[in-house]
Order: sequence, then C-alpha cells, then structure tokens
Amino acid sequence: MPKPYKKIRRPERHRLIAVIAVTFLAFAAWLAFSPHGAMRYYRVSRDLRTAKAENQRITAENKELAKEIHRLKNDRAYQEDMARRTFGMVRKNEIVFDFGSEKKKEKEKE
Repeated sequence: MPKPYKKIRRPERHRLIAVIAVTFLAFAAWLAFSPHGAMRYYRVSRDLRTAKAENQRITAENKELAKEIHRLKNDRAYQEDMARRTFGMVRKNEIVFDFGSEKKKEKEKE
C-alpha cells in the first residue's frame, strides 16, 4: 500500500505559495523585459510594420519615376513640355507673353 502524502502545515504552505508566486513573477518579468522578451518583440514588430510601409511607398515612387524616365526618353511631346516648363525654352519664332512678371517686379521692389 502506498504511503499517504505528508500534510503540510499552514506556515509552510504559505511559504511555499509565496516562493511559487515570486518565482512566477520573476519568470514573467524575465519574459517581458529580457533582451529577447515580449517588449523587444513588440518594438521589432512595430519597426517591421514601419519599414514595410516605407518600402511600399518607395516602390510606388520608383514605379512613377520609371514611367517618367520612359516618357523622357521616348515621348517627344513630353520632352518638349518638360523643356518648356523646366528651362523656359521656346521654339524658333515663338513669342512669349509673361503675365506673371508684374507681380515679381512688385515683390522685388519691396
């Protein structure tokens, strides 16, 4: 016949519960705040989400720039439009009327 378990006295039982509770709390704190714990996991997850969003934004921007490069290389009308807007170029025998120059002159006087 197996031996019955020895009853634990009340003060010993309280001490045992306290030791188990302290051990559990220490383990939980270690899980949360250790170098590879939960806090680091959440921080890395947040950084990953931010990096993915930035990556998507840059990918979209690269696609737009690739389209613009293609147009600048192959589309004569777009090349002409960009030359006119960016560098103020005009065709031979064209006359340019600059209606915005009055405001510029007034601002320069001030």
